[in-house]
Amino acid sequence: MIASARALRRSGSAPVNKGVGQAGARIPQIDNPLLLGALGLAAVGAGAALAVLRPSRRGGRTARFRSLALGALAGAPSGPSGRMELADLQVQEGFGKPTLVSFDVLVDGLGDGGEAGRDRAQGTTSALVNEPDAEPPADSTPPAQVAADIGPLLLDAFDRLVQAIWDNPEIAPVAIRGRLLSPSGTRPLADMTSLGFDGEIARPADLYEHYGSPASDRGWRP
Repeated sequence: MIASARALRRSGSAPVNKGVGQAGARIPQIDNPLLLGALGLAAVGAGAALAVLRPSRRGGRTARFRSLALGALAGAPSGPSGRMELADLQVQEGFGKPTLVSFDVLVDGLGDGGEAGRDRAQGTTSALVNEPDAEPPADSTPPAQVAADIGPLLLDAFDRLVQAIWDNPEIAPVAIRGRLLSPSGTRPLADMTSLGFDGEIARPADLYEHYGSPASDRGWRP
């Protein structure tokens, strides 16, 4: 027996139970091809689900909405009634919220280069505070009051522009924030309240009350 133990030590062979602890430390490996395929499909499915949940990023959407707005403004009044020019339009998409379309339109040519309309608006403000000679701040007059000075034709064109955006062929429903500004872009002449909405941003439910269901989804209801 003693001779056998000495022979094992000389040969360098390890006892049978020596490698049990080492084998237990090995990282488990998946060799089953069916299981590997199932895991791959699960990863692909998770990626697709995340892509669906993320806001849509269709290329050129803002450009297409801009073209839509320009088309709606093509028949807008010009000359004595004023000329309308699209200054800015943005499409803002957010997770869990309606897409917001914001735009600004410059109005020029309101008689005497627009100065008469602005003078009348300032006079209205001064009369309200009983200081005829006071010079009010640029944004002191609510757009709903100034809207009377730009005339019904421009307000009608503003309304048709909002409806065209509401009836866009891509997204339904949307929220809309629109403004008519002086030629310098610093003085608001009209906003969504001028069209009868409660705030500067018209919500889908309010737009539905005003225009009905959007053209791209006639079955939509708030």
